[in-house]
Amino acid sequence: MAAMCLPTLDTYGYLTDKNVIILKVLEYYFTSMKDQSFLFEPIYSLNYRLKEYKDDLEGLKEAIVDDLTAMYENYFTNADVTIKEKDVETDDNKTIKEYQIDVECKDNDGNVYTLSRTLTSLNNVTEIDDLLTFLNNTEY
Repeated sequence: MAAMCLPTLDTYGYLTDKNVIILKVLEYYFTSMKDQSFLFEPIYSLNYRLKEYKDDLEGLKEAIVDDLTAMYENYFTNADVTIKEKDVETDDNKTIKEYQIDVECKDNDGNVYTLSRTLTSLNNVTEIDDLLTFLNNTEY
């Protein structure tokens, strides 16, 4: 059987390292626009979900879990995505929401790959650029 790979349109070419694939899939979800192509369906997009569920936080979290699970199951045999919510007090004594996205994927050999990212005030974000700041510390 051929090795699993994630094709990219940048200088990385075809990615085969599963640790990198798990990161790239999440990055694609954050940066994709639902209407960027009419040739490929479905295109999963956090930006689209933010607008679709702007007044329904529980629906938004469920849609994100469904989208990411579907995306990861294209590259892994099993994917478990969860979102945890907690209140965090800021330095200026304000309380904001923090959302932790946890991803656990298994490949055909039973190897487990995990990823965890924290987003702050997801329900107040209206622009995708606000969400991309946490990707700055991700190395490939």
